[in-house]
Amino acid sequence: MKKLNSFFKIAVQTLETERAPISSYFLLYLAILGIRLTLEFFSNQRLFRWEDALHIGLWFTVIVQVFIVLLQAFSKEDMQRVVRTVVCSFSIALTAPIIDLVVSQGHFSRMNYLSVQSFSDVVYSFFTIGGASLTRGATLGIRIEIVLLILASFNYIRIKQRSTSRAILGTFIIYTFLFLSGLIPQIILLINSVFNLKFQTDDLSTINFLLVLNIPLFIWILQKLIPSRNLQNLFSWTRFLKLSIWVAIFVLGCYQAHLNYSQNWTLNPSTIFHFPLIFVAILLLLFWDTQITIFSPTQILFGLLLLTLVCSFQLFFIGFLIWSCTFILNNDPLKFKKLPLLNPLFSAIQTTAFTLFGFVFFGGPMIGFDSNLLLIVLLLSFSIYLLIDYRSNNAPHDN
Repeated sequence: MKKLNSFFKIAVQTLETERAPISSYFLLYLAILGIRLTLEFFSNQRLFRWEDALHIGLWFTVIVQVFIVLLQAFSKEDMQRVVRTVVCSFSIALTAPIIDLVVSQGHFSRMNYLSVQSFSDVVYSFFTIGGASLTRGATLGIRIEIVLLILASFNYIRIKQRSTSRAILGTFIIYTFLFLSGLIPQIILLINSVFNLKFQTDDLSTINFLLVLNIPLFIWILQKLIPSRNLQNLFSWTRFLKLSIWVAIFVLGCYQAHLNYSQNWTLNPSTIFHFPLIFVAILLLLFWDTQITIFSPTQILFGLLLLTLVCSFQLFFIGFLIWSCTFILNNDPLKFKKLPLLNPLFSAIQTTAFTLFGFVFFGGPMIGFDSNLLLIVLLLSFSIYLLIDYRSNNAPHDN
């Protein structure tokens, strides 16, 4: 045990002190995820579909982010060091489908959510790490994987804090969140019953719900990774004003769509989750507009388009339009933000696109927006940004 503990400490220290940029670890996560998905499709004998890959990928993203957030909270270690350790340790996830393939001798094991019908089923599944069946739900491979991750989490917290009781508490909470992730269908059914919603064809409620779970986790990790001085810039008066304008103009677009195309949108198990998804899309753009450099324009584009594509292709296109304006404003070779008249002009076009964003979000066709109102929004936005630009140039001490 002493040798194993010594090996564990050396491995953690090696992972934590690696000098690769933090953005490389997000790409590493995607690389490991790609291999895991391939193994799982073979292990489950599941046909490869975009919806399945996105669904399972988002589920794993929730799990990894939960581990990052909770390990950092209980170990009090620097967030970058925790991200490095957790992402590299995610390679343990490759073991589960391999174990299932070996044990089943090539026959499939159905990895899936837990099947529970009552509170007693929930309790039994919690204390048996998945219930009675080893071939459906939590398979043997998944249970071995969970045990390895829980032991590693316990040892990590204990080493960092030198407290067994704190390690036990942290590990218990991590396992509880991990267990609850296996009950997502039951949670969605509960939400549907509260709002009296009924499933429809091409339902994407699970994918949208997983995206919503990722939002607060992602924001929490991000704010721990971003230098505090950049966060101060994020909440300067110009940023707050810009966010207020974006939200107001988005609401205007929503209202116009509801007024003229109310029959095109209904509240259902999928669309109820669109509201927080649009919020995080706006937040991504605001981070980028503040020139927080932890993500590249390519990564921002990928994240934004992924969120909007889940909602609809129309939102995908409007999201691309907003990204285009943001890129031209902030990035070389044009970088219009530095040019007196072009900065307010493209900022106004960007803001006007948020009107279309709200309009399309509630089912309005992009070209169906009132052209006179669109022109008013453009001219009013241009005037506001012209004043902001003038004030900033004549008050260099202000952000």
